[in-house]
Amino acid sequence: MTPKNLNPSPILQKICEKSFYENPDGIIVTDSLGIIRYQNDAIRTLFGYEPKDLIGNKIEILVPTALRERHQQYVSGYRKAPHARKMSNNMALKAVRKDGTDFFASISLQSFKEEGQTYFVAIIRDTSEYINKNQQLEKVLEQLTRIMKVSRIGTWELDHLSNKLKWTDEVYKLFDVDKENFSMSPESFLDLVYEQDKEMVNQTFLNSLKNRIPYNIVHRVLLADGEVRFLRERCETVFSEDGSPLRSLGSVQDVTEVQKQKILLKTSLKNLQAKNDELEDYTYIAAHDLQEPLNTILGVSNLLKEEMKLEKIENADIPSYLHFIEESSLRLKGLINGIMETARLGKNIYFQDMNLNLIVEETLQGLGDQITRSNGRVVFRELPMIRGSKIEIKMLLQNLISNALKFRKSEIDPVIKIGFNDQGHEWLFWIEDNGIGINPVYKDKLFKMFRRLHSEDEYEGTGLGLAKCKKIIELHNGEIWFESKTGEGTIFYFTISKSCCND
Repeated sequence: MTPKNLNPSPILQKICEKSFYENPDGIIVTDSLGIIRYQNDAIRTLFGYEPKDLIGNKIEILVPTALRERHQQYVSGYRKAPHARKMSNNMALKAVRKDGTDFFASISLQSFKEEGQTYFVAIIRDTSEYINKNQQLEKVLEQLTRIMKVSRIGTWELDHLSNKLKWTDEVYKLFDVDKENFSMSPESFLDLVYEQDKEMVNQTFLNSLKNRIPYNIVHRVLLADGEVRFLRERCETVFSEDGSPLRSLGSVQDVTEVQKQKILLKTSLKNLQAKNDELEDYTYIAAHDLQEPLNTILGVSNLLKEEMKLEKIENADIPSYLHFIEESSLRLKGLINGIMETARLGKNIYFQDMNLNLIVEETLQGLGDQITRSNGRVVFRELPMIRGSKIEIKMLLQNLISNALKFRKSEIDPVIKIGFNDQGHEWLFWIEDNGIGINPVYKDKLFKMFRRLHSEDEYEGTGLGLAKCKKIIELHNGEIWFESKTGEGTIFYFTISKSCCND
């Protein structure tokens, strides 16, 4: 608009005309009776009308038949009190094209007077794509809400700037509290947690913020009627660029039945373990008994070698035969010792508090020759105090570090890094190397007895080392796995539970 008593310059008029006709949104100007007087080029694309077909018609020609009466009522009211109406994608108004098809539109309105005549300007934008996608999203959200309700899953959000905690209705149901009477806060949530689990829940959350990692835990709540319910909590936090927590997003799921089944399973496993112990005893005895004839073979082989030194042997192949017998017998002896050692893991096990730094140092001393020969280097920061079996933990570290030194690249000195993270209810450790790597397809094969990826001519060993590691970690209620790519080194991860090793 131009100020009173000022005529717009030709340049300004040209700019206004260009903005009108070339605007990507459709623009229509009507008089006070609703007759279309002007339209821009975008209207042709939007509705399919040429100016000669549209100008002179009433605006209702662009309104679906079923909506025209309501539209006329709105226009009548708007004429009495015209005001600027902004465009909004959420209007979901309907318009109809020349071919009879309709579409969702967002329309802004404004009015102006010229020579005593009132005119109305409508700017029209096709929002069909936005509205359709929004409707699809609403359907998905509705389905997701139903699924979460059936699965007994609720969600929550904590705003760290205001310290405000929000729960969905399902979370209130899971904690069995009245939404209207419950004062929501992080502190009141912690009050609902089972007494023995409070420290674990709180520490896990604080560690996730400190280390900027998500968490996944199970804790108990004591309901008003005395029922104990098991809930699985998952959480991930969004951080600012400077590392400050902004908001934590989480979910809560009732896993009480799953936990009950786990208790039943644990009982069954205990009975199975008793049978397995019997089988391990049998394995140990059988392996022990195999040593006797094997020792006899080795003894006779040594006697023959001594005899050969004193007498001339006509058959020149006999020494090589004896060497083959001796090598095979020693290899078999190593396998039998490995089987016996694996079978006896966990027998008379003694858990104690230990300084893991000292255990690593002792392990590295024992591997001193191998480290020197390979020109290797083992790097680790201050490690925590843990509770476990010293003998078994030392054997675990010895196997993993020895493997990292053994399966090194020929052109690069091995560098082995040991790290850890406190995950609240358990410790997570990792041993990383820069060696030849492992094809991930062998992830399920590698921890089984006698499973080797290389021949003994390439790398010596019995194929029992990682099977021992797996059993040691299971004795500490943990898990062991690896991440690797061929030629890119390997990271072995293992967890040790903080609650598994109580006397």
